Amino acid sequence: MSSLITNIISPQIDHIPVKKILRFPTGVVSVNTWPTYPGGIFVDGSAAIRFQEIDITPFRGVAGANTPYKIILTDSAGKIIWGYLAEADTALALGSELVTNGTFDANINGWNNGYAVGQGEYNTLEWDAAGKIHAVNTDGSGDYFTSDDNIAVTAGKLYKISWDLVNASGVGVNLYLRQSGAGTNYIESGYKVTGSYALYYIATVTENVVVQLFSSGNTNYTADNISLKEVTHLGADGCLVVSAKNGSTQNWNKDVGFDYNCSAGYTFEIIRA
Repeated sequence: MSSLITNIISPQIDHIPVKKILRFPTGVVSVNTWPTYPGGIFVDGSAAIRFQEIDITPFRGVAGANTPYKIILTDSAGKIIWGYLAEADTALALGSELVTNGTFDANINGWNNGYAVGQGEYNTLEWDAAGKIHAVNTDGSGDYFTSDDNIAVTAGKLYKISWDLVNASGVGVNLYLRQSGAGTNYIESGYKVTGSYALYYIATVTENVVVQLFSSGNTNYTADNISLKEVTHLGADGCLVVSAKNGSTQNWNKDVGFDYNCSAGYTFEIIRA
């Protein structure tokens, strides 16, 4: 990912000019996901931010004592969230596995053929003895397989979804993270071939989601290690955020309607408050 930052950040200045951050590499994802690294946690109680290739160490403070630098993120519609930079976050950490049987060690229990019953089914969907799920589309139509565990996600939390594709041939495979009941599509990976992949997104509402793998035409592949986990810490180069100057409550202040997953990217400012 190329950086859009050109200015050097210095702790001697009181205002950092607006800079672009978190813009998506062309063609990697569609409307509602972060790039391929963890960048922000917006849920109350765990607020944090991380900038790839930008050192914000000089602007960190101490929650409950001294947080002199205010950070403001603005989405493409002009909505903002803001808070005050506190201590460094800890090492990147993930929560427990939310997907049932994404490793397919002994069977494909927990996964259904089709978008819904009798709709968009693969010609073949079966367990592979190597401990994977095997899907074949020979009729050229759009086919899916779908998790049935209705995974609960929480608004403002950051999630990592990852998966492996093996021996993929044909048109490629598109992964979706979608609202249960054929609702809103939150992640669309774009068509992938053999390889290991990961994407991050921030849940916009508290609800249930499902994972789907889709091919739009003839293809033959196996998939493995389909995983969804909460990102609980962004990494030591990240920073905790508190809602009030010198405060200790780890929250963001948010405009109503701020886009948690703005595909156009964001701008940000750091200001000595």
